[in-house]
Amino acid sequence: MSTLSGLYVFRMTNGAFGRVGLIAAGGALPSIVAAEAPHLLVSAIAGITEPSLAALAAHSFSLGEWDARKSALRAAGVRDLVVLGYLRRPSSSQLTFDAGGAQIFSRLAPKMMAGDDQILTALIEALEDEGFGVRSVADVAPNLVARAGQIGAIPASPPVMDDLQRGMAVARALGAFDVGQACIVSGGLVLGLEAQEGTDAVLSRVAKWRSEHPDGSRPGGVLVKMARPGQDLRLDMPVIGPQTVRGAQGAGLTAIGLEAGKGLLAPPNDTRALADSCGLALLGL
Repeated sequence: MSTLSGLYVFRMTNGAFGRVGLIAAGGALPSIVAAEAPHLLVSAIAGITEPSLAALAAHSFSLGEWDARKSALRAAGVRDLVVLGYLRRPSSSQLTFDAGGAQIFSRLAPKMMAGDDQILTALIEALEDEGFGVRSVADVAPNLVARAGQIGAIPASPPVMDDLQRGMAVARALGAFDVGQACIVSGGLVLGLEAQEGTDAVLSRVAKWRSEHPDGSRPGGVLVKMARPGQDLRLDMPVIGPQTVRGAQGAGLTAIGLEAGKGLLAPPNDTRALADSCGLALLGL
């Protein structure tokens, strides 16, 4: 689940500058998108961008240096931005804002306790007011978007499909309250719901509960991730990656379902191969 995002711009492979910047904060997803879309240009956030990605950056600014970052983006010809990633709690040195950074933060601060959708909507509005268009990962890296149907080599049995269908209904109901994107279902029973802790944490929680209550749960189960109803897919698309697959295996699950056309496999080949090797069915729902 993503919160505030920083700004990245990637150099085009031919050395020129493109017009789309990858807006990202921490985590592996920005690097995966950069590899899929090398035409994007990188503007790193000091102390937050992953080091391997920061090494490729065209420039680097602290979290609050929006005016300098904006000038660099515009000088590079960037007019559209893609927003993704997560922001760790910044240190006091990272909370020094220039005038533009302070203005954006003042718009986001009242939304900080209101849920992801309101925070991210406020961020989009702030960026658009600055004259930038905001696009989704799907626009620049369509190969990451989950397709409908069986994705991996492992088929889903009828009971698994029943759990996936129930999981879809539960995840949609959960998302309507801007709570989370994922749920875990086994034999029709809901074992876990994602809240602010994120998908990895709910998988870990279910794994722990099952280890402590070996007779209290049916074997198997599924993880389902769905976009929230009405969610702006330019931000915070549901993501399944290798870490999610390992967590699902650790929780004793047999399948993962991701909303087709609205969720990302990142990276797709590694995620699919790991699901196959773990004996997990992987489906676009």
